[in-house]
Formats: sequence, C-alpha cells, structure tokens
Amino acid sequence: FYESIEVLRVVHAKLVEFWKTQTHTEKTKVNAMSLLGIVSGDCKEYCKEQILLESSDLVGPWRMNKTVIEKCYALCRTWRNYVHKLTHSEWEDWDGGSFHDESFDNFVERLKQTVRIRTLVDNASSLLQRPDVMVDVTPEYLFEGMSLTDSKTTSMESWMSSVKKFETNYAMLDSSLIGKMRGILQNHNDDDLVRVAKEYITVIRRDAVHNALEEEMNAIAQYFKARIQRAVSHFDAKKSGGALTEGMRAARTVQVDVAPLLEEAKAVLYHTPHIGIIEEAGSRAMVDAITHEKQLM
Repeated sequence: FYESIEVLRVVHAKLVEFWKTQTHTEKTKVNAMSLLGIVSGDCKEYCKEQILLESSDLVGPWRMNKTVIEKCYALCRTWRNYVHKLTHSEWEDWDGGSFHDESFDNFVERLKQTVRIRTLVDNASSLLQRPDVMVDVTPEYLFEGMSLTDSKTTSMESWMSSVKKFETNYAMLDSSLIGKMRGILQNHNDDDLVRVAKEYITVIRRDAVHNALEEEMNAIAQYFKARIQRAVSHFDAKKSGGALTEGMRAARTVQVDVAPLLEEAKAVLYHTPHIGIIEEAGSRAMVDAITHEKQLM
C-alpha cells in the first residue's frame, strides 16, 4: 500500500502540472474531469483487488485482516483529499465545480462502514466479554449474502439498510458499554487515560456514550490543557533570557511538543466542546513560538 500512496502522490503532482500548462478552455475542463474519473476508477479497482486477494467470499470482509480494509479506506481518502485540493485551490481559476463520482463515493462509504462496524464489534467483544449479547450485532449475519465490492450484487440501498439494522441492534449495548468505559477510564492515570480513550474511540464517539461520559471527557480535556500549558510555561521562561541559541531551541521545542498534542486531542475530543478551547491554546502557542523563532533569525 505504500507504493500505491506514492503513485497517487505522483499522479497528483502531474495533475497540478497538467492544469498549469494548459489553456483553461471548456475542453480542458472536460479533460480534467475525465482524468479525475479515471484515477478514481483505478483507485477503486485496485482496492477491490486487494480485498478479493484476501478473501473472495461474501463474508470475507468481516473475517479477513481488517488492516487491508483500513488501508484501502485510507488510500481512497488520500485520493479524495487530493481531488479537493486540486479543485478548490491548486487548479487556479478552476470553475468546473466539485468532482463527484457516485460509484467511487459509494464504495468509499462501504469501506468506511465496514471498518467502523468491525471496530465497534471488536470493542464491544473486548469490553463486555459476553458472546451471548454479540449475536445480534454479528455482521456476517446482518450482511448475509451482501458484497462489499460488487455494487451489482448489492445495491447501496440494501447495504445501508443492513448498516441501519446493525446500528439499531448495537444501540442495545450502549448502556453496558457506558458502564464498562466509565470503570476503565476512572481507574487509569492521565497518560493511560488518553491511551485507553484512543483504543476505544469508535465506541466513545457514539452519541449516547460520549454524552454519558462527560466527567471522564472533562478529565481528558484537562490533561491536554495542562500539557500545553506546561510547554508554554517552559517556553516563556526560556525565551526572555539566556543565549540566542537557547531561545531558538525553546521555540522549536514548544512546536515539537504542542503539535502532536493537538493531533491527539483532535482524535480523542473532536466531538466535544473542549476541542475548540484546546485548539485555540495550542495554535496560539505554535504561532508565538514560530514568531519568536523568526525574530531571532
């Protein structure tokens, strides 16, 4: 999959160059859209091949190595991001509108739901240790006879109908999952608290779960705020005195420390009101450090 990501990077660069070297006529816009469609189709077919290589039967996606499906989903998202950049900023004077490939979009949605459902089932199985309550959320049964990769065998409407059944059945587990998650989160220190939250983030992001875990999410938010504040305090103490090199080192250190903290906070808290405050504090620290570093150059 690394090679496929690299191929997309090269294709993206070629498409940027294509637009720069062409007269922006209607024909060029049509050709550009055609090129986007070709790459989307190739990306989808490549992912289908990788999945079918692992397992060719209909239940394969629910039993095969989940990493393969996760990597396929990541590859498709990478291409989507490239397309957005091309049509919204990199293709100067582009007025051809947004690119839309329904077949590709539907396939990506199926990949997304497959990864999410498998993760939710794995999490519930690990947390509850109750095989009897897992029967009603077993995807092999809920998606029996359905194909992840073949839209002719399984329409998008049929696929989403089974997703809805899964969500309905899984909701019956929410109260038990809330109790388990609360017990786990309340019995871990700060560093472990974030690690556990990341491990079960797909469960935590369920509305019923994260609404019930408000106290625990507050504790996680306070952890990130404190970590950022420590980095800022260290920077403030170092930037005003000492040698030039010490000030430069302090500015770079706070950037190195705060950037991953922001990424972690987004992963764990993006669905809560806390993330706005944390992002503001982290971004302000990053800007101050970058500004100070420039002043010392």
